[in-house]
Amino acid sequence: MSLVSEVATLRPYPSAVTFMMDWLESNFPALAPTSEGVRVSTDLPSPGVPLLPYAQVFGVSGTRNQRNAYPVIDVSVFGSSYVDAETLAEQIDTALLGYPLTVSSGGRSVLVDRVDVVSAPVELPWDTESTARRFRFQATYQLSLRR
Repeated sequence: MSLVSEVATLRPYPSAVTFMMDWLESNFPALAPTSEGVRVSTDLPSPGVPLLPYAQVFGVSGTRNQRNAYPVIDVSVFGSSYVDAETLAEQIDTALLGYPLTVSSGGRSVLVDRVDVVSAPVELPWDTESTARRFRFQATYQLSLRR
């Protein structure tokens, strides 16, 4: 009997970025896709785009072992007013700290065991060249995902 045959085959970890985008669209009607386009993406919205609110999800870093992954994710929320962007960012922050977080993502059900806030929502400059002022709040989270 070889050692290789005794090693368990592990399935890949779910994509933390895809999970977060699917979870945001499923839990926040204001971020659900419309006939005008998507409101959650890995891309920054183009300056002056009227499709607000909008959320950008970006994988920053993370660690993993045989059973768990701990990805670090940035979530930026864009809005047409300070209050709109801040309110949505805080609602997302509050919901992420609830338990359990599950969503169908990438053809499977994904469970997040824990969320740690690395950096709470804070306003960041954005779209300073546009004539219409836009607002951006960004937060950073570390997730605990199982295979």
